Amino acid sequence: EQGIICTLKDSFGFIHCAERPEEIFFHYSEVSNCHPDELQIDTEVEFRVGSSSTSDNEKKLSAFQVNALPTGTVVWETEEEDGRIFQGIVEKAVRNEGGRGGGGGSGKSYDTDGTIRVLLPEQPNEEETN
Repeated sequence: EQGIICTLKDSFGFIHCAERPEEIFFHYSEVSNCHPDELQIDTEVEFRVGSSSTSDNEKKLSAFQVNALPTGTVVWETEEEDGRIFQGIVEKAVRNEGGRGGGGGSGKSYDTDGTIRVLLPEQPNEEETN
């Protein structure tokens, strides 16, 4: 899978996935093609998804074999019909993190991506149209 780095901590981070509406944990020991210190917020990456156990023996998805990609590699969803209007539900609002008063300590400020679930009109099935 592919995505972008959205959070970096001392020894781990989170990847905003291009193919699923969630952020996935990764440990710096899983970074393969560069030093973890070279990673930044918005670095594009590819990775393998697997499950790992948490401290309370709960299974969670994690990213393994994390590799940095050249900027512009990750393909995000695109609008296929210019001008068509869709209805949706905001599942995760865009938020600003870091910077002054953000508590992050790095002094860097960035927006996290939001998620909107598109509501498609119900399609009649074949039995109803015949």
